[in-house]
Parts: sequence; structure tokens; C-alpha cells
Amino acid sequence: MDSYTFSQSLDTTKHFTTEKHESIVKIYEYLSLIEKLFPFRVFISSGLDQLQVKCSICNKSPFDLGCEHIAGNLYWGKMAYNIVEKIGSGNHVAFVPNPDNKRLVFQQYQYDKSKPEESPFKEIFSFVKNSNRPLRKIKIQESVREIPRSNFIHEFKEWPCPCGSELSFQECCYDKEIIQIPHIRIFYYDE
Repeated sequence: MDSYTFSQSLDTTKHFTTEKHESIVKIYEYLSLIEKLFPFRVFISSGLDQLQVKCSICNKSPFDLGCEHIAGNLYWGKMAYNIVEKIGSGNHVAFVPNPDNKRLVFQQYQYDKSKPEESPFKEIFSFVKNSNRPLRKIKIQESVREIPRSNFIHEFKEWPCPCGSELSFQECCYDKEIIQIPHIRIFYYDE
């Protein structure tokens, strides 16, 4: 959830008590910390032709000036959302850091799925294994690790650079012997 979507979501809570509103903010902040453990920083956004979408409130296209509803907002107790009625053919994909959803990831990794502690998801595995209970307080320390270029032999030149610069690998760190990549450490604490 990007900050714009989140601000829209918070707007829908304006009828909540202050206590409930603060709880939602705390949960969002907690989930934002956990999201940093996810190994991917760039995602695929697809471009589609002949996409037909209508508003759940007025049945008009959300791109039509006559539709005054914003997806995620409440109108007379009903949540507005977009209904996709038809999807045509795909005409392109783009690598983006903040898509509408973060489910489309295109990376090639060879790893033993029975050893999650050695997988790209090792930080998430560590978090699940050590947190012991839901919403346990955590702090995250972000740093940089130096990794030999040979570890990224499978990366395509056009793919986003592993250093997180959002440039293509070829434009950024492809010719370097050592690549600096983001690294995260989790600290648990109790109040």
C-alpha cells in the first residue's frame, strides 16, 4: 500500500473513534516494517488493451468524468471499488517500485525450498520463526552488504539492478566486481 492509497484508507476511518483510528495507524506502520523484509524491491506492472472497468457505486467507468467516486472511499456506507469486466490483450510490462499490488515479481532464483533460511526470503523466515507472537514490537536496522558480482551470474542485463537503484543491471552494477545490496537486521523488544 503506497502512501497515497493509505491516506485514502485513513480518510475512510474518519468516523471511527480516536482509539480505533490510532490502532489502524499502528498496524499500518507495523506492516510497513515487515514489508521491508520482502526481498524484492521492483515489481512488474502490466499494460492491457481493451480494459473495461466500472465503478461499483455508479456503474460508470472510473475514468469517466461523470464518476465522482474514489476507490477505497465509503459512500453512504458502501465501499467504492473498481469492477473489471473485460481484459483484452497485454501490450507491455514495466518494472516499477510501487505498483497497485506487489504480487507480480519476476526474478530467477535457484534455491532449496526445504531450506527457507537460505532462500531469498530468509529475513521473513527469521521474522516468523523468532517473533513468537503477533504484533511483537520490532526495530529494523537497514544497512548495505557487499556481495561478489559472481553471485548474480543469473541476472539478465535488462533486469533491475540488485543494488536497488531502479536502473537496469547493465546501466548500473553489471561491470562491478562487488555489488552493494540492501541488508536488514531485525531487533525484537518488549515494552
